[in-house]
Order: sequence, then structure tokens, then C-alpha cells
Amino acid sequence: MRPVLFVGLLKQWLLNAGHPGIVDVRTCAEVGRWEQPIGVRVTLTDGWGLVVQVVRSSPAGGDQHSSDLPPGPWSGDPVYQQARTAADADTATVAKVRGGKPRASVGQVLTVVLAAVTGAAHPDITAAEVSAKNGGQPVLRVTCADGSTLYGLPAGWLAPGSAEFMHPAHAIPADWY
Repeated sequence: MRPVLFVGLLKQWLLNAGHPGIVDVRTCAEVGRWEQPIGVRVTLTDGWGLVVQVVRSSPAGGDQHSSDLPPGPWSGDPVYQQARTAADADTATVAKVRGGKPRASVGQVLTVVLAAVTGAAHPDITAAEVSAKNGGQPVLRVTCADGSTLYGLPAGWLAPGSAEFMHPAHAIPADWY
């Protein structure tokens, strides 16, 4: 399964799950995050948002289709510029958070994402799990029927009222996982 298709489905699955801790789910494309062009921003009731970027390994025989991504840099695409402007305007009306941390951990959000994926029972998905290699940070791993694997990587936390990461993936404090 291609990441672009998976992200669209994941957004719908998360919204349909009706989890009480999630108030909004948007694709990164919808909020103009060309830094993580394929992924979702999961916004929680406390206003914090976790961006989960989706990457993929190729199936054993390689890809048979052209790329899902438009040519050229994401930042130059008018659709993404417009989405980023709208997202920045949304956050400009909310008081910025100084300090603090989200009530949920990365692991808890990924568990909700996993439940949405497994609950959907999509025929192109053969297995899904949240795992961490060698004591590392948790990631979502989705095995697809075509032999590819999708990875949901926590890219960072967005504080309420902010369009920029408070902590990108490499700097998320250990106790936030």
C-alpha cells in the first residue's frame, strides 16, 4: 500500500473511531507541513498535536507505479503554501503554551492509532503493531499484502497554538514517550 493512500485511510479510521481524547485529525498535506509531507497530525483534547509521519519500505519486487508525490519541492507548491498559511492563521488565534507537556504519551497515541488500523480490517493490511527496537522509541509498523511495510514515525509534538514543533523526534523527552 502506498503511504498517501494509507494516510487518507488512517485519517478516516481515526475520525470514525471516535476516541474521546482526539479532537481532530488532519493529514500533513492539509496543514501545510511539507517537512513531513505524508503523515497525520493527531490533535488531542488538551490542544497538543502529535505528528506521525508515514514512510514505507518497497515490496520485494519493487514499485510498479510512478511516485505519488508531485514533482518539485513541497514548499513551492501553491496548495501546500495555502494550507500552511491557513494553519498558521489558526494557531495565531490561540494563546501560545510556554512549558508544560501533553497529557498523553507518544506510546498512548500510537496505541490509539494501532487500534484504528486493526479495527478497520482493511484487506491490504496483513499485520500491525507498535514496537520499539533495542529499547528505542515506539513506532507503528504495518505489514501490507503487497510485501511492503509502512512505518508511523512520531515526528514531534506541536504545542497548543503552535505550528512549529516544541520537540522534534530526536529531542522528545524520554518521559513523553
